[in-house]
Amino acid sequence: MSQVIVFDYDGTLVDTVPGIWAEFKRVRNEMGLHEVSYHDFCMHVGKPWAKVLKGLWPDVDVSEFSAAYDKQAEGVKPVAGGPEALAALHERFMLCLLTSRGGGSLFSDLPGAGYDVGLFNMVFQRDNMDVHKPDPAVFAHAARMLSVNAGDLVYVGDAVVDARSAIDARLRFIGVLSGAATEDDFRSLGVKEIVDSVADLPDYL
Repeated sequence: MSQVIVFDYDGTLVDTVPGIWAEFKRVRNEMGLHEVSYHDFCMHVGKPWAKVLKGLWPDVDVSEFSAAYDKQAEGVKPVAGGPEALAALHERFMLCLLTSRGGGSLFSDLPGAGYDVGLFNMVFQRDNMDVHKPDPAVFAHAARMLSVNAGDLVYVGDAVVDARSAIDARLRFIGVLSGAATEDDFRSLGVKEIVDSVADLPDYL
């Protein structure tokens, strides 16, 4: 068990990206913010909340946007076959979660989406880390906490931010097509390992 499989959350384990985008558009219209494209939105997916908002609307009032945002509208549901895939992978690998989402919604949503939180040796999230994607140092921090070499980490993610962070950290990265990035997005970054979703990983790895 030399490799540690580290998963992103939104768009990787749960199918939330379309719901988040729909709610972003609703709040954008309510606040009178300028329009942004879905592609532009996807280029920021994977960053902490405030950085996503500021990346799209530099002058936005983050507190006002957050107050208007209805998290329940995200419609959290697992990526098809995801919980079963992680249970199978847990028999062969150490599993961890590394996300820019905060712990409050993360830990309330995971069980409801069918995931056993106990399968993860550690969960790295916005509230328990000082560095976050796209800073590649986030993986060095995770490796130290796990007492493994950073080179032992394999990061699985759905977004360009995920891929760039892992590539900059010189990690093995596996892109999944269940969230923000397209295959062309990943290929343009030089990503060679791409699967449809985490459900494919037990056979792939």
